[in-house]
Amino acid sequence: MKTRKRISKKAEERYRRDATEHKQGEEAPRESEETAGRLSQENAVMAEIGRIISSTLNIEEIYERFSEEVQKLIPFDRIVINIINIEKATVMNVYMAGKGIAGRKIGEIYPLEGSGNAEMVRTKSSILIQTEDFNEYKDHFPMLLSTFQAGFRSIMDVPLFSKGQLIGGLLLRSFKPYVYTDKDVRLAERVSSQIAGAIANAQLFIERKRAEEALEKSVEELRAFNEELRATEEELRASNEELQAVNEDLKEAQEQLIRSEKLAAIGKLAGGVGHELRNPLGAIKNAVYYIRGKLINSELAKTEPRIIEFLDIVDDEISCSNKIITDLLNFSRVGKLAVSPAKIRKVMEAALSYLTVPENIEVINTLDANLPEVEIDADQIRQVLVNIATNAIQAMSERGKLTIDARRVDKFLEVTISDTGDGISEDVIGKIFDPLFTTRAKGIGLGLAVCKSIIERHGGAIEVESKVGEGATFTVRLPLKAN
Repeated sequence: MKTRKRISKKAEERYRRDATEHKQGEEAPRESEETAGRLSQENAVMAEIGRIISSTLNIEEIYERFSEEVQKLIPFDRIVINIINIEKATVMNVYMAGKGIAGRKIGEIYPLEGSGNAEMVRTKSSILIQTEDFNEYKDHFPMLLSTFQAGFRSIMDVPLFSKGQLIGGLLLRSFKPYVYTDKDVRLAERVSSQIAGAIANAQLFIERKRAEEALEKSVEELRAFNEELRATEEELRASNEELQAVNEDLKEAQEQLIRSEKLAAIGKLAGGVGHELRNPLGAIKNAVYYIRGKLINSELAKTEPRIIEFLDIVDDEISCSNKIITDLLNFSRVGKLAVSPAKIRKVMEAALSYLTVPENIEVINTLDANLPEVEIDADQIRQVLVNIATNAIQAMSERGKLTIDARRVDKFLEVTISDTGDGISEDVIGKIFDPLFTTRAKGIGLGLAVCKSIIERHGGAIEVESKVGEGATFTVRLPLKAN
């Protein structure tokens, strides 16, 4: 019988250590292969992202394809890319994919305070929140409550930097708790640097395009303004010679303004021209007054009465020119609205009191005192009604009717002013609200343009319907007083 040789405890420990080392030696190549494969995939995805960014300036396409590539490396159920305005403390989501969250839309602007983005801005580093109970975070991150309520349990916010400045964030969300590791965060930070560069390039491209457009517009406006300024100087020199020259220069200024395609330049010019012309016209008016005073009791007035008639003509022309200047100044002035609830009947009655209605014109005012109040600047709306009613009266050379009515339509009160005049032809009706368009011998065509501007600034609208020979109806739509 053979005796079994007993192994010592020391030898047994060495045997076990050798076996473990042998097993680890067999597993090491396998882990090394997996690591190499993973690194290879990461590098391939990073290279593809770089290729996508360099192949197009379409930022929306870049966002979409970037999202697809990130999904290959980091699991997510929702991805968001946003732009952060640190000065205004706001966030705007520019891209979203995956599971939606109530109240979150592309393009809308949200407050920065109370969000994970705010912590990211403060620390200038990534934020990782993974929990089954959001109570410990709700006070610090109230804006993330809707994210947690949507079912997300793993929340990663990675900052986007451009030239050392934080410009936005890459947000990844997962329904699974504790799904993200530090390695995932570092990987997300790698890809975020690429999308940040794409965003910066896109913003640079947009800003450059806007700058080029603004520069081109400024050059055109400056050229137009210089042309108008030279014309204005000529008008002012001529206005010091005689009143007739002033009127001729004003007519020339109208023609030049009509040719101008830049309404902004028109506004600037209008204010300057109006104020400058008021001075010579005032001097001429004073001179007429002085001459009339000297003549009225003189022997010359008795033998040459036509002198007084000519002075009256000059005085009338001065008044006409002052009306033109007033229209120019009204057109160039913006002014703030002093809005308050008002009864349209009272405003209309005030407007009618400003008018001189010929005996051959019948005014039919059907405005009910019980009509709902409107939210308006009463003085400016009265100016609009006076202008429209004046035009209507002037359109009725013979007998006619001026009819005023109103009705409630949804959240607006529609006031109609109708006349039985000659009507407006089709080739003219589409232009009557255009600045400087007129069919009359006197005036510069700013009255209805000013009316349109006032009504639109109230949040309303003005329209006209007409047929030649059947008169015209202007409809002014004004917002009702809020309940």
